[in-house]
Amino acid sequence: MSSLEEARLRGLLRQAQQEVHAVESELASRMTEIREFDAKVEARLGPLETELDILDAQIRHYRKEINRLQSAEMFPNWVDYSKRVNPSARPASASKPDQPPSKPENELRQLYRDLARKYHPDTAFDDLDRQYRHEMMLRINDAYASGDLAELRRHAGGKVHIPLGPEQPAPPAFRSPRERVEAELVACQTKLREIRAQIEKLRFHPTVQLSLSVKLAWRQNKDLVGEMAKELEGKAREKRRERDALMATLQALQARPNDADFGAAEGNV
Repeated sequence: MSSLEEARLRGLLRQAQQEVHAVESELASRMTEIREFDAKVEARLGPLETELDILDAQIRHYRKEINRLQSAEMFPNWVDYSKRVNPSARPASASKPDQPPSKPENELRQLYRDLARKYHPDTAFDDLDRQYRHEMMLRINDAYASGDLAELRRHAGGKVHIPLGPEQPAPPAFRSPRERVEAELVACQTKLREIRAQIEKLRFHPTVQLSLSVKLAWRQNKDLVGEMAKELEGKAREKRRERDALMATLQALQARPNDADFGAAEGNV
């Protein structure tokens, strides 16, 4: 290879390397913007979503307890019958009632929701990234199903890996310096296309779409995230009213004398 041709190829290689560095910085910058916007939205909406999850759990708990007590009133002799059929059976009143979710359970649910948003396959950049996110969601689902809070915390503390493609094999032995420079140039150009494709796909990322909608609404003097927060606050108010009504019903049922107490009172008279 002539010195002129070698200089030309090396110049193209340096230019490609500089372009790769530039687009890598652009991709990292855009990913940082996405994470920062996600954090702002989560700070504003996350507590409301968590409250809704807690209210839903409380509502399920109170409904279950109400159904249990109403069934005991409608069929007061079922415990005696169950004892005759199965002497080792424990009466429903003696079993420990389900309790509303504890703080660890709330954290487990919150972490799972955050991780599902973070690693959802629908937010993937390409097929390789989608496969990675799918595998992460399998691990997250397993940890949530088993109640492994430590594992969910570990995933929450990690960063999303953005695969750029399979690792390139070690370069073969080249017969000439020109072949080596040409191979490096092709590798840089391939990597450049991959990163540019990822940047292009970021336009369709759900967080980017929401960010654009928020900016458009802001130009129209509207607070889109604020409107979303108001909608969640309205749902929370409805859930609190439903929970309070169920809690009052449960307390009224618990205050009623049971058959045994009523019979004992009649015997004393």
